[in-house]
Amino acid sequence: MDAISRASYGDILRQTPMLPSLLVIVCLVMAGMGMVAPVLSLYGQSFSVGATEAALVITMFGVGRFAADIPAGLLTERFGRKLLLWGGPALIAATSVGAALADDFVVLLIWRFLQGIGSGLYMTAAATALADLSSPTTRGRVMALYLGALLAGTSIGPALGGIVAEAWGITAPFWFWAASTALASAYALLRCRETQAKPAGHHESHFQMISQVVTKRNFLLVAGVTFSIFFTRTAANWGMIPLLGQQRFELGVNSIGIAISLIGFGTLIVMPIAGWICDHHGHKTIILMSSLFTALGLAVIALSPSINLYWAGVLLIGLATGLGGPASNAFAANTAPPGQYGPTMGILRAVGDAGFIVGPIAIGSTIDAVGIGFADGLLINAALVLLAGLSFRLGIRSIR
Repeated sequence: MDAISRASYGDILRQTPMLPSLLVIVCLVMAGMGMVAPVLSLYGQSFSVGATEAALVITMFGVGRFAADIPAGLLTERFGRKLLLWGGPALIAATSVGAALADDFVVLLIWRFLQGIGSGLYMTAAATALADLSSPTTRGRVMALYLGALLAGTSIGPALGGIVAEAWGITAPFWFWAASTALASAYALLRCRETQAKPAGHHESHFQMISQVVTKRNFLLVAGVTFSIFFTRTAANWGMIPLLGQQRFELGVNSIGIAISLIGFGTLIVMPIAGWICDHHGHKTIILMSSLFTALGLAVIALSPSINLYWAGVLLIGLATGLGGPASNAFAANTAPPGQYGPTMGILRAVGDAGFIVGPIAIGSTIDAVGIGFADGLLINAALVLLAGLSFRLGIRSIR
C-alpha cells in the first residue's frame, strides 16, 4: 500500500490546498439552500394559490437544476471549472434577491427555475473539480469530504432558516441565501484556481462528448444506482416514511422532523468510513451493500409493527445512503473517458436530479391509481433500489 493510499483525511486536505476552499463554498451554498426550505410552501401560498401550485415553488428549482446539469458539464470542458465555480453562486445570489422581491407567483416560479440553474452549474463544476483534484486511490475519501460538506450545509440551513423567518419575515431566508452565495462566489473567485489539466476548448462536439460517456456500460449501471437513491430521497425519505409514521404511529410534526434528520445524521457519520473503504477495497461491493441495506431499511419501515423497528429502519437507511454515496460518485468519475470529467459528472447529476423529480410523482400516482398504501409504496421503492444494486454488481466489467 503506497503513501497516498495510507493518507488520512487530514493528509489529503493538507496535500490538496484547494480542497478546503471548495468544501467551504459547498457548505455555504447548501446552507443557504437549506435556509429557504422551511418557508418555500408557505411563501408560495402567500400568493393566494392552492397547495398544488404552491408545491411548484419546490419543483421548479429541481427542474432548473436538472436542465443545467449536462450543459454545465459540457461548459466545464469548454471554458474550465473556475468560471462556473464562482458564476453559479453569483447567479443564485442574484435570483435569490429576485425571489425575495417577487410580486407575482409566476415571476417567483421563474426566479426559482433560475436558482436551480445556478445550483446545477455550481454543483456540477464542484464535482468535476474534485474529480480533477483526486486520483483513483483517493477519490472515495475526497468525495466523502464533498458529500459531508454538502450534508452539513443542508443540515444547518433549515434550523437557521426557521429562526431567520421567525425574526424578520418569510422572505428573510432568501436574503440570507443571497448573502451566503454572494460570499461563496467571491470566495471562489479569489481562492479557487483552475483545475482543468489540459487547455480549455475541445474540438469534440457536444454530441460526441455525451455519447462517449453514455455508451459506457459501467457508467450506465452506476447511474441506475444513483437514480434509485435520489428517487428514494424524495419519494420515501421526504414523502412516504413521514406519512406512514403519522398514519401508523401517530407521529407529530416534531417526530417527523426527527425522522428526516436521523436519516441525514446516519449518512453523515458513516460517510468518512465509506470513503476509506472505497479507496482501500474498491467500489463494487460497497455500492451493492448500500443498495441492499437501503432496500432492507425501506422494507423494515414498511412492515414494522412497532415504533422501535420504524426508527431502526430510518437509521439503517441513513447509514446505507452514507455508505454508497462516495463510492458511486468515485466510481462514476473513474469511468470517465480521458478529459471528460465534466460531461460524466454532469450526466450523473442529471440522472440523480431526474430521480429526485420523478420519485414523488411516480409513487404518488401509483398509490392513487392502484389504491395501495404507503407501506406497499415503500416496498415498491425497495424493489427499485434492490434491482439497481444487483444490476450494477452483476453487470459491471472489471474496475475497482
